[in-house]
Amino acid sequence: MEKVKEKYAQANIIDYLHIGREIGDKTTTEKFKLWLREGNREFGVYVDIIFDNQTEEVIDILYRETNR
Repeated sequence: MEKVKEKYAQANIIDYLHIGREIGDKTTTEKFKLWLREGNREFGVYVDIIFDNQTEEVIDILYRETNR
């Protein structure tokens, strides 16, 4: 959530949902959906956090906005 606050500094996080975890051979992806409010606009952001299974180091964070 800290990275979302950095990326969307003017928005407030009003709700979130942990969608689940996808475990692969080398990496795991944690999936979340956050609901944000920025002024009169409300929108969702899907966040995928990809990390190394052995070191647990974050490899990438992907963001996708949605109207729902």
